[in-house]
Amino acid sequence: MQPGVQRVHYGIFVFDGAGNFAGKQSSSRGGKIGREKLEGTYTLDADCTGTMTFGGIMNASSNVHWDLYVTEDHKRGHIIRMDEGNMAVRSFEK
Repeated sequence: MQPGVQRVHYGIFVFDGAGNFAGKQSSSRGGKIGREKLEGTYTLDADCTGTMTFGGIMNASSNVHWDLYVTEDHKRGHIIRMDEGNMAVRSFEK
């Protein structure tokens, strides 16, 4: 994807409490529309920070890595992509 190309995503996550998540999203990446299933793993430490790893969204052999920050009441959170050469942030709420 070229720098400056508009990307929009909207969807849901379901966290199982045991380190796995699943969900779906609708996306527009530079005008290319798609619907994607999401799945992966997560960690959440006592200080409400952790990680998320999405399994192969764009490419079945690649993973996407995020740092995770959740509010103390676990109702809102933010993730920031941690893969070299990529920049993305997302927010979520219960």
